[in-house]
This record gives sequence, C-alpha cells and structure tokens, in this order.
Amino acid sequence: NVPGQLQASGDMMLGEFYTLYELTKPGGAATRVAKKLGKTPREVSMMGITQAHINNLKQTCLTVLDPMCRLWGKANISIGSAYRSQVVNDNIAGAAAKSKHMDGLAIDCSVKGYNRPKQRGGAASLAQHYMDATTQGLGGSSTGAGDPAPPIDYEKIIYYYNEPGKGHIHVTAPSIGKRGSRGVRYHASSGPDLS
Repeated sequence: NVPGQLQASGDMMLGEFYTLYELTKPGGAATRVAKKLGKTPREVSMMGITQAHINNLKQTCLTVLDPMCRLWGKANISIGSAYRSQVVNDNIAGAAAKSKHMDGLAIDCSVKGYNRPKQRGGAASLAQHYMDATTQGLGGSSTGAGDPAPPIDYEKIIYYYNEPGKGHIHVTAPSIGKRGSRGVRYHASSGPDLS
C-alpha cells in the first residue's frame, strides 16, 4: 500500500518545475500490473516509495530536470519515465534489474526538436547538446535570493541512436552530495560514440 501522506502529497513540488505526481505518473506497465493485482495504476506506480526515493527525485530535479527546463523550457520536454516501483520495473521488457529509476535517480525523456519523424540521431544530437551544456555550466540560475541553482549535471547518459522519430535519452542523476561522473553510452552499436 502507498503511505497515506505520500499518496496525498502528489502535488508536492520536488524542484522548480516538477511535482511528485508528474515523476511517479503511471504509465502502460503500471496499468498492466494494476489489472493483474486488482489495484489502481497510481497504487502500483507508488508501491514501495519512501522518503529516500523522494529525496532522490528532488536531487534528479536539482541536477537534471530543473536545468533542462531552464535551457529548453518545460513545455518542450516529455518525461517517459522517472520513478519506477520494483513491480513496474519487473514488468518492463529490457529494463535493468537494478535500474536507477527504482531509486528515483533516473529519467527517460525527449525534447521537442530532437525527435523529428524519420530523423536518425535525434537522441545523439540531444545527448551531445546535453553534454555541451554540462561542460559549459549551463542551466543554472543566478536569479532570486540565496545560492544560485546549480547547472545541469549527470552521472550517465544512454541515448537511443537507431530509433527514428524518438530522440529518447536516459539520464542518471548524480547521487546526493556527489558530482556526476558523466559517462555516456549508446543503445545501438551503429551509433556514434560521444564519450
């Protein structure tokens, strides 16, 4: 069961742009599992979530999503997956058994303009722009009171090169209190190596 306070806090802001609900939103796998278990997709998508997962989702917002929104605009970013419960992850073909999605430290996303129909390499181009923004220290914010927001960062990027029209990347956020090691790999062997 979903802890009552977490279920009720779906509109809790995790960063500047995203809520808990947006980063735990049930997808197709949660819907399929929910039917098998006789639960709602929301219950399945929130199974096992703890305050530690929420803290990690806040870290993902701080280092990955908030800077991406500052660079490209939230309306241009489509989140395919963020937090995944164990049962949802187990029902996604090809998902890593120890996926960082289950820790709340990974997102799958696309950005408008990098996923045009019939375009190969949209994800590689997005990954390259993401890495360039990281090395240039972009995506941070110096407006407002207090410490400036940190620039974009990552632990690992996986991009899906040979999927025309998808432009999909997987980004793993650095663990809390650490800087990203910034590794890169691609899904298809015919993709260009960006590392």
